[in-house]
Amino acid sequence: MRKIKKTVILSDQYTTEIGKKIAKAVQKIMEKRQIEVHIVSVNTEDNIADAVYQFDRINLELKPDLLMVLDLACVKMQSPEEEPLYNNMTIPVVHILLRRPWEYDVFMVWRTNFIDRFYTLIPQDVDHIKKHYGKWILNVKTLRPDLFVQNIRNVWGAEWQEEKLSQEFEALPGYIKTLANQWEHIMVKNQNLNDEAAFRMCLDKIGFECSDAEYLDVLCCVKSMFSLYNKKQNPQVENIQIRIYEMEKQVEEFLMMDFPVSLLN
Repeated sequence: MRKIKKTVILSDQYTTEIGKKIAKAVQKIMEKRQIEVHIVSVNTEDNIADAVYQFDRINLELKPDLLMVLDLACVKMQSPEEEPLYNNMTIPVVHILLRRPWEYDVFMVWRTNFIDRFYTLIPQDVDHIKKHYGKWILNVKTLRPDLFVQNIRNVWGAEWQEEKLSQEFEALPGYIKTLANQWEHIMVKNQNLNDEAAFRMCLDKIGFECSDAEYLDVLCCVKSMFSLYNKKQNPQVENIQIRIYEMEKQVEEFLMMDFPVSLLN
C-alpha cells in the first residue's frame, strides 16, 4: 500500500467547532510524521464560485493521498449524476461526523466509494447508519471512545445553546411536542435505553407505522428534542479537550486503513 504523504482536511460553514479542533490536532500530529497537511475551508453559501475553485484545487493542484471531510463538508456539491464530487476522486476519503446522522440537512443517500470510511462520535449511530444507509455507506465505525476528556454526550452537546434549542422545540407542532413528552417519560423510566431506541418504543406505543424514509423524516423533525434533552442531562462544558495520545492512535488508524492497492497506485 502506498504511503500517505499528503492529506487535505476539508471543512465548510457547517463544520462544528469540535471538528475544527480535530482538524488542528490531526494536522499537528501528521506534520510531526512528515506528512504534508492542507486545511481547506470553504463557504458554499456566501461564495459558491470560490468554494468550487477550492474544491477543484484538491484534485488538480494539491493532489493528496488522503482526504478527510469534517461534518459532511461540501456534500451538496454534486456531479451531473447527483453524486458527491468526492466520488470522482480515486483516493480514500475519511468522513468524521460530530453530529447525529439526522442533524445533517442531507445525509448520504447516494453511493459512496467503497474505499471511503465514516467515523461517528456516538457509538449507537454506527448501527443507525448501517441499518438506514448501509447500501450506500459500506464502512462505518466510531471514533476512539477516549478521544475526548469529556463525556461524548458533552462533546455532542457543546455545539448547541439551550435557549436556541428551546426556541426550536417550542416552534414544533403540538402533536410533535406531545410525542416528545412521551419519549422523555420513556427515557426517564428506562435509564439504560439509548435515545433512538426509546423513540422507536414511543412510536410503537402510539401505533405509528411508517416507511424507512418517513421514519428518517420524523427523526429530522424532532432533532431539537434529542439535543435539548441531552443538554439538560449533560451541562454545558466550555472547553472540550482532546487527548493527544488517543488522537495519535486515531490518526494512525486513519493512515493505516487497508485500502485497495489498485486505487492508490
